[in-house]
Amino acid sequence: MRKVKPVEVARVSEADVDSALEQLLRKAPADVAGRQKPPASLCLGRIMAIEGPDCVLVAVAGRAEPVRARPMTSITAGDVDSEAVIAFDLGDIDRPVVIGILSASPFGLADRPAELIIKRDRLSFEGLREVVIRCGSASITLTDSGKVLIKGDYVSSRATGTHRVRGGSVQIN
Repeated sequence: MRKVKPVEVARVSEADVDSALEQLLRKAPADVAGRQKPPASLCLGRIMAIEGPDCVLVAVAGRAEPVRARPMTSITAGDVDSEAVIAFDLGDIDRPVVIGILSASPFGLADRPAELIIKRDRLSFEGLREVVIRCGSASITLTDSGKVLIKGDYVSSRATGTHRVRGGSVQIN
């Protein structure tokens, strides 16, 4: 069995501990970490550039240069130069998160492109009751009961391979 040497323990009064804690708590984050104080929990910034799907550059008050931020929402080229709502992860000014884009018009439609192109391996749209895609008098409706309704003044169906029509019953006219 090893012998353990006794260790001298310094006695500190409760007043000394309270005084040390007060000094630490009074120091601003800039004093502790050598960085600027974090802004309010939310602030406005401006989207400056898109560096990728998970990284955008934002201009934030109190910073001389734009900083990299993580977007919570999809940000497109049309959002560059838009005002954004910025939060800071754990209040750290070096960890900004874009939580939304402010619309320039009261209805959010004026500055959006007239055409939306989405290129992904898979897109998913869900409606609790139905999903409707409409253009003029043509529409495709998917319902929660499993119906697929295709309506139009002229409907064309073509296939380069086998074209099958299956159903419990198939009615033509």
